[in-house]
Amino acid sequence: MYTAAERNQAIALRTKGLTYDEIANKLGFAKSTLSIWLRDVPGPLKSTPSAKRQYFLANVQAKGAAANRAKKEAMWVRLAIEAKKASGVYKSDDLALATALLAMLYWAEGTKHDKGGLVFTNTDPRLSYLFLTLLRRTFTLDESRLRIRLHLHEYHDQAKAIAYWSKLLDIPASQFQSIYVKKRNPSRKFRQNFMGICFIKYGDSQMRRKVLSYAYAIQAQLAPVAQLD
Repeated sequence: MYTAAERNQAIALRTKGLTYDEIANKLGFAKSTLSIWLRDVPGPLKSTPSAKRQYFLANVQAKGAAANRAKKEAMWVRLAIEAKKASGVYKSDDLALATALLAMLYWAEGTKHDKGGLVFTNTDPRLSYLFLTLLRRTFTLDESRLRIRLHLHEYHDQAKAIAYWSKLLDIPASQFQSIYVKKRNPSRKFRQNFMGICFIKYGDSQMRRKVLSYAYAIQAQLAPVAQLD
């Protein structure tokens, strides 16, 4: 005779999607006994292609995705520890390093044409903050000449976006220019916490030329090119 606890154990395994064979092997009960206990308990949906896919998505794929996420998170933690240790050789008061980083950042993400002043564009708040921090560290700025222009989507709260960038970059909201709003298909996915495209502007063409000159000089020093077509 089996106890109620043993029967409930078999029912619990069945509701999790185990077959009679799997339950019998796990608990040591006869399949004939299981067929009586479990005849009214829904079993695993594996009979049709659609049911097999549902079972796979609910069981195999979900568990695999969770394991991959955990593995990826562990990898990022390990890489962050390694990077922090390696970056310890850099000093925040190293002006030459700050100038080099500023020049490379601007060469990659800043405007190059010889009209207007210096304009740096990015969506990553960390990169924008780093750029402006390096700019303030390497040049004496007239803070009143800084301007911010945002490109947002219709789903953005404009006041919230201005407040966010103003606080992050330490630039008064009064120095923000008109916002450009881009229409977007509401059915398309978008990044959570995405605060739009930020344009950091400083009306000084000579400063832009100087920053780019640093960048070109660093490239010539580290990776000289004999001839470019």
